[in-house]
Amino acid sequence: MPKSPPTLLHIDDNKDDLFLFKKACFENGVAFNLQHVAGGKEALRYLQGVDIYADRAQFPLPDLVLLDLKMPPPDGFAVLRWIRERAEFSNLTICIFTSSFQYEDIRKAYELGANCFLTKSASFEKLLLRVAAISQALSQLPPQLASLKQLPEFRQ
Repeated sequence: MPKSPPTLLHIDDNKDDLFLFKKACFENGVAFNLQHVAGGKEALRYLQGVDIYADRAQFPLPDLVLLDLKMPPPDGFAVLRWIRERAEFSNLTICIFTSSFQYEDIRKAYELGANCFLTKSASFEKLLLRVAAISQALSQLPPQLASLKQLPEFRQ
């Protein structure tokens, strides 16, 4: 049986950001399965496998989560906290992907268990580079974050 590609779950309430990310993945010819959900409520439903997300063949559990922080409740911090409170997701790699540059947001995300923190840019060319780094990170499981930590948008 052929091995299925790794799955990236992109959680963002901004439809334009979701569209551009999907376009960047297409242009990069990524080898991962891209799943999108528009906000925290949908993310929790996806991760719990309820309603339309019950079909794990169509909606597999992610190997990496790309999570925006600034969303209507539940925001990214609440989603991150929810994930880290569940033993079944203890090894799930979570990368914050947000427009926030605030030190307090970076600190809080790492305190809540984020593995990586990347800031967004308005440049599509930079998004293409981020997607390439994400694809490289997902080329091994569990995801190896060295390619993401080398990006200028990586925050510690």
